[in-house]
Amino acid sequence: MSRSGWVVVLCAVLVGIGGTIHALGCDTALIIIDVQEAFVTEYGWDTTATGRDIVLAVADLLALARSAGIHIAFIQHLGSPLHTTAEDPRAQFPDAIAPLEEERVFPKTNPDAFSIDEFVSFLESEQVGRLLVCGIASECVHATLTTAHLRGYEVIAIADAHATEDGTQEGAASVNEFWRDTRKMVTPMAEVPWDTYDCSGD
Repeated sequence: MSRSGWVVVLCAVLVGIGGTIHALGCDTALIIIDVQEAFVTEYGWDTTATGRDIVLAVADLLALARSAGIHIAFIQHLGSPLHTTAEDPRAQFPDAIAPLEEERVFPKTNPDAFSIDEFVSFLESEQVGRLLVCGIASECVHATLTTAHLRGYEVIAIADAHATEDGTQEGAASVNEFWRDTRKMVTPMAEVPWDTYDCSGD
């Protein structure tokens, strides 16, 4: 095959669903769960295990994920206690972490993201095998981690990018300990091996 032919083949391999560019073998996704206006501003579920604001922490994590070119999915909770629609301003993601046009948003009404058929289909179609999980509340993150583990995914809870319903640093830290005790991988974002997961194609 000519050099130009190989270029065409390579470009075809790199183009993912929706026009997003991912390198061959990109099997990692960042899952951002329920980091929405109402939970941060009304309910005060906004403090991570390191004491940082959850939105700022997730914004840093999101920047790292976008730089690495991995898949990104936002989970949007519409059930209890919000009982609302996807268009409600209270259900939106803060501007600092607003999804890009090519990034998928999956509405849910139950704690577990795997209750969303479209989300499961997304992971399967993109051949994702590794999940980096963060968000609000730690309980919803836990439900998603548990199902992912049972389904055979490699799961990593980002230790400094989730917040509990009590909105305290101690609460988030205690959840990290629980995850460690139940043999789930818990890693601070700075220790995530981004070079290993790099799907940017650079």
